[in-house]
Amino acid sequence: MATNCSVQMNELLRFLQRSSHRTLMEWLEAHLADGCESCHSRVAWLIKLGEDLAPDALGQVNVARSIPDPRLRSVPMALRGSLADVRQELFEARSDIRIDVQIEETDPDSFTLEGQVMIFDGEGKSGKGAVVSLYQGGERLAKTTATVIGEFTFTGADSGTYDMTILVDDACVVVPDLEV
Repeated sequence: MATNCSVQMNELLRFLQRSSHRTLMEWLEAHLADGCESCHSRVAWLIKLGEDLAPDALGQVNVARSIPDPRLRSVPMALRGSLADVRQELFEARSDIRIDVQIEETDPDSFTLEGQVMIFDGEGKSGKGAVVSLYQGGERLAKTTATVIGEFTFTGADSGTYDMTILVDDACVVVPDLEV
C-alpha cells in the first residue's frame, strides 16, 4: 500500500473504530474529504479486513508497534556489517502478542521472511495455528499457518512495502509498512 502520507495506520483504525479524540476525528474526516489516496486505500483495506473476519469485527483488529530489541544493539559493530543482508524487527500488539520478524535477502531483490508469533498471557499459549498473511496494495499475496511453536515463513518476496496480518485467538494483528 502506498504510504505517501504521514497518517499512521493505527490512527486510521481508531478513526474507523470511533475511538479517536474528537479533534483528531474531525481532522481525519477533513483529511479524507481532501482526497488523500493513501489514506483512502488504507481505510478501504481495513474495512475489508474487518468484514472478512466477521460482521462488526473491526474492533478485534490491533495495529502492532515496533519495539526496540536490546539484543540487536549488543551486536558488535564489526559483526553488524556481515549481517547486512539480514534484518530483524520485533513488534507488539496489545500487551500480550509479540511478532519477531527476520528478513533475509536470498537473491538480488528476493527475500525470505521468517518469524514467530509469541503470546504472553500467563496461560502458556503459543502462536500455534496463527494464520499469517502478507499483503501488498491491499491484495493478499501469501498465507500460511504458524507451526506448533508459532513460527512462519514466506519465501520469494520481492523488495517493497508489505502489510502483514496475524489471526490469533480472538484478535487480528496488523504489522503495517513492513519494508522488505
